[in-house]
Amino acid sequence: MKKKNEKRIKIPKLATPRQLLSGISLAMGLTCHGAVPVGDITLAPIVSDNLPVFYSLTGYVNTESRMGNGTDYEKPMYFPYNAWKDGTYNKAENENWWDNVLAEQLHARMPVIMLGSRGGIPGEVDGNGEPKGALNPYRLYYFNEALTRNGITPSLMKATCFVDTQPCEKWFPGGVADFSKRNDALFAYYDRAIFPWFDTVPSAYWFTVKMVNQNGVVENRPLIQFWNFNAAWAKNTNNNISWLMTNISSKFEAEFGVKPAFNLPVDLVDSTAQDTSVSGHPNVYGYNDWFSPSTNESWTLPVRPNVALVGHMVPAFKSGALAGDLTPPLQNFISRKGSSQELTPGGTNGATFLEGLNEAMFQRADVMSVEGWTDDVEFAGLYRSWHPNWDYPNQYINLMRRYNDLRSETLRLEFEGCDDYSDSTPSSNAGGSFRRNVTNKNGLDIQKMPTGQTGWSVGWTAVGEWMEFSNVYLAPGTYTFPLNYAAGGADRKVTLSITGAGPVLPASLPQVTLPSTGGTSIYDTHSLGTVTVPGGDYTIRLTTNTAGGLNLDWLFIKRKDVSVTLKSRQNNLFVRAAGGGGDGVAADRASTVNHERFIICDRNGGSLVSGDFVNLQCYNGLFLSATGAGGSTLTANKMAQATWERFQILKASGTGTITNGTDVVFKSYNGTSYLNVNSSGTLDVTGTSNVTATRFTLNF
Repeated sequence: MKKKNEKRIKIPKLATPRQLLSGISLAMGLTCHGAVPVGDITLAPIVSDNLPVFYSLTGYVNTESRMGNGTDYEKPMYFPYNAWKDGTYNKAENENWWDNVLAEQLHARMPVIMLGSRGGIPGEVDGNGEPKGALNPYRLYYFNEALTRNGITPSLMKATCFVDTQPCEKWFPGGVADFSKRNDALFAYYDRAIFPWFDTVPSAYWFTVKMVNQNGVVENRPLIQFWNFNAAWAKNTNNNISWLMTNISSKFEAEFGVKPAFNLPVDLVDSTAQDTSVSGHPNVYGYNDWFSPSTNESWTLPVRPNVALVGHMVPAFKSGALAGDLTPPLQNFISRKGSSQELTPGGTNGATFLEGLNEAMFQRADVMSVEGWTDDVEFAGLYRSWHPNWDYPNQYINLMRRYNDLRSETLRLEFEGCDDYSDSTPSSNAGGSFRRNVTNKNGLDIQKMPTGQTGWSVGWTAVGEWMEFSNVYLAPGTYTFPLNYAAGGADRKVTLSITGAGPVLPASLPQVTLPSTGGTSIYDTHSLGTVTVPGGDYTIRLTTNTAGGLNLDWLFIKRKDVSVTLKSRQNNLFVRAAGGGGDGVAADRASTVNHERFIICDRNGGSLVSGDFVNLQCYNGLFLSATGAGGSTLTANKMAQATWERFQILKASGTGTITNGTDVVFKSYNGTSYLNVNSSGTLDVTGTSNVTATRFTLNF
């Protein structure tokens, strides 16, 4: 519906599904697919059943100038970091900025991006003819264009709205946020902040949560998160915020045909009790508590009855006013090396971030907002950076991915964003694109992809040059590594190496000859080999073995393991990891859907053979575990794949290859305990021999 008397700004339409599919190939720079099947170079949606959904607060008004020139600023690796250059819209820089941010978040496998709104007026533009004002949601049509340009479908990334409450006070008469003036509040927060956001971002990309309505029906509702209503600026909130939410919901449903869900500040109903009438509101999904630098709280997960468990976390924080002041004690500072560290010696980069990630996982949060992907001003960024507060540029991206994507089914590594490299070109960055200069290091040679394709590639390659990605998490299993490249003239040679946790099979990959694609602007794919890993963090390096004539776009990682069902021969029912894992394991299903399927990770590689050691991953990526060395209930709640997450698979009779329909038993790593289905159908690890243990029919 169009609001009366309002002229909407013209928003470019999102591509059709057919155009999006075409856009995926275009975004990857593919003219054909060589010997690599399309399915082996297509990103798969992550699975987050029964796991926290992490979403990143991402601002979109970054400029190089606001970071200043001081060495204490945590500058992004990407350059120039201009979403909106000093109030001037620059089309190329704006598009490149969005392309980089979305590429980073795809690398982190972020299922949701949280984009802020401080409000806007339809058709109101600045001197450049662009939507006026910082975090004006009408600017998000550039986000829409970037989604289409990069072939990012709704299955890969959703968006959720963040209402930055205090800056919205400018929409009240006189700029005073008096909530007793109810219609003014509704105008400020719905008409100027919420409606423009949802009117701009296509509904297919809205992040929704499940809520039960008053008739007991489960509904999928778009989530809206609000910052606080602090008494320092918000007046007369009591009994008025609840009215505001009710009327926002009514207007939203009238405009968009669905009720919204609200993630509200917990201060409304706790501590300062700004409006306790909100408690029990039918559209409240949960209450968040942000974080508190004054008390070194880097994460919060307030527990409230009858609502979802929602949290907020930050990897670090420093008030912009403290940019050049590191004199302890600091009242507005959270170190990246542990939230209690401040400036004391010790700690490791990323420790604060892991605090929040681990708590969200341990407490099984429903959603966890993360501040702040592009937050360079408050030293809370998650972007790539060479700053010493990063061990390597992709550190925080990798940590985020480890908790987002337990299955590690697919990943695309963009060479321009690599963690380390060796470049022999005398000058810095021969292509002059993408990367900020690094002291005492020749620049990696990066150029924009050819016209009509998005992203960047690495060129000017020479013999012995290499690019490396550090600490890339791979679940145990077998992977293939397709490369997207362009080569003119003679064939080019490269070598891929994977090193890290446990023995990699094979121990080394052979040199690969890349056929000519017909020119250095014509891109195609070629497989670099297949590797089996026991699971963990790996360093992945590509080395060029011939000079020139080769441009490198990305390396894809595709897991080849298959999922299986396990049918108990004892009660003739399928094994299920309830809720995707974490809610117990039982043989209690007559049919199979998702939670009755398990990824079987053959740690020995090759064909699955009786006697191989395997891991069994639930649908969401958690591992089955013989907790306590066996002799107790089987659990399904482990992120790691250590000793008690390993089982030896054995044919119930005979030896040799395990095929579809084979009856098997599973022996725990201790060598004496077997998986068993007890009389209630629950799985435990109490079997004492191959003969007495429960047999399972395995089907691929």
